[in-house]
Amino acid sequence: MSPTCSTCRAESIGFTVPEQLATHAPAGMSYAAACRVCLTVDPLDELPGDGGDLGNISEALPVDQDHAAAVMLIVGLLESLALNRQHIEAIVDYLEAEGVDALLVLHRLADDTSLRPALDIDRRVYQLEQLLG
Repeated sequence: MSPTCSTCRAESIGFTVPEQLATHAPAGMSYAAACRVCLTVDPLDELPGDGGDLGNISEALPVDQDHAAAVMLIVGLLESLALNRQHIEAIVDYLEAEGVDALLVLHRLADDTSLRPALDIDRRVYQLEQLLG
């Protein structure tokens, strides 16, 4: 059975937090679920089955599941830029080292009209760009 979003009650996709990013995941979570509709990221105690393909949320997400999981972690951390800045920067650096432009992916997620994000991704990414200078 798929997890349910804590914000909008829609179906979520479970995923494993990449090991190299575990220290930057909220509450040190090992598993999380990303909502297919509002992009809320909720912690999971265990992964249902093998998890799912995060690409089913949006074509904007990277095909590589670790990269997609990293982007979804950023989305989950965008709620509080001030408190999560260090973690977001570390994940952005990880993605850049992997050849993924995290900010571009976030802008594409914001432009995906099939989604109804729980937060204004464009505004948060603009603020993030200001912080990253």
